[in-house]
Amino acid sequence: MKTLLFAFTLAISTMSAFGNEYLTFEEIEDSGALKADFPSVRISDAIGVKNVSIKNFCMSADETTLESLVPIMLCDSVEMWGGGNILCGEESLQYVSVPNRYFTYKCVHPRCYKREKTEHSYSKTILIPVRSTHPRRMHTKLYDKEYTIPTCE
Repeated sequence: MKTLLFAFTLAISTMSAFGNEYLTFEEIEDSGALKADFPSVRISDAIGVKNVSIKNFCMSADETTLESLVPIMLCDSVEMWGGGNILCGEESLQYVSVPNRYFTYKCVHPRCYKREKTEHSYSKTILIPVRSTHPRRMHTKLYDKEYTIPTCE
């Protein structure tokens, strides 16, 4: 009887470690066995483009802009480093506001000489894929979880 109870307890703890749709995003992040693939918002600075998780943004009431909830480290100036390499000269933490839009590209030629550009915008509620993590980087999608982008005040 004790063996059966132990096996049942072990099975339940294993199932909760691999996650279910009722876990919060904080529990998914803390589990270590799961990863939520949040989309990235592209932000331009002096050195190029940074991808910042959409978790760090809120949406305006009219849903046209995304505003950062936390300051983001951006490069203000660049310096040339030997061999044509670029190095960030000055950095600062800044709150940013970006248009609520992103683009996807689709090849329309067999060798991708021509690409079709499509503009999209994030809706208030988006589906986030949740994957199991594996040491050999073989991630398996388990389910989609709804995430609501907070409204800016």
